[in-house]
Amino acid sequence: MNRNEKIKYIEENKNNNNIYKIIINNNISYTKNSNGIFINLSKLSDSNIDIIYKNISNNNSKKIDNQRNILINKYKKSLENNKNDKISIKKNYKKFENLSEKDLQIIEYSKKI
Repeated sequence: MNRNEKIKYIEENKNNNNIYKIIINNNISYTKNSNGIFINLSKLSDSNIDIIYKNISNNNSKKIDNQRNILINKYKKSLENNKNDKISIKKNYKKFENLSEKDLQIIEYSKKI
């Protein structure tokens, strides 16, 4: 990936908190004023661009969020399928005595899983 593609990737996938940490930890030059901190990516060296690019690509929260959403949707579908399967077969559970409200909730949720 060339320099311009890396800069474009950084601009599209930036996370201000992560970039700030990268800048401070690696002593990358920046401009600071009352509106915040600014980085002129076109003036940075190739090594600094590589540092920022690698950190952003390794910690891309958009990719992580997408993977999490995919897993959540998968689990929701499996729960719906289990619910449909369990409609025909209803289990009777023994009543629990001397349990706290939290314990009863945990048991109730475990039945749904």
